[in-house]
Amino acid sequence: MTPRLISNLAAALIGLAPVEAVAQPITDAAVRAFVAGQEAAWNRRDLTAYFGGFSKDAVFVEQARTPAGGTIRYGSSDLAQARKQSMTFLARTRSVERSSVTRVAIAADGRGASVATRKSTTLSREGRTRTACAETLQILRLDGPRLRSLGQTETAVRCPPRR
Repeated sequence: MTPRLISNLAAALIGLAPVEAVAQPITDAAVRAFVAGQEAAWNRRDLTAYFGGFSKDAVFVEQARTPAGGTIRYGSSDLAQARKQSMTFLARTRSVERSSVTRVAIAADGRGASVATRKSTTLSREGRTRTACAETLQILRLDGPRLRSLGQTETAVRCPPRR
């Protein structure tokens, strides 16, 4: 028996992950790639891929920024509700998102991170097109080797003036 095999067998006996299955710490690049993957899945209307990046107990919060800078919460959903709402929305509306990561903070243990984005969404429905803007915040955790979002808080904001 090799030392690695012995180590993996011992780890299995006491309930630890095998040596090669230990996840690497989260990196800034991994967080940015996660967000880019979410955007790509949403824009191609692939809700299986989009919602596959969320934990089973994810919570989605919708709110709006007030002119005074506060927020007004107007809804929250669990994963199943958010998926159903997205299916209904995308059945009637063409939606294209463009996100920009504004902040990444990685936890000291390297197993969690928060990511803030600013996004602009072009919405087309019944021959009309408009743009909506939002700031989002997600908390990410390693789930084995994969990043998963524990949910998303989306705050509707005024879009910046067009130049």
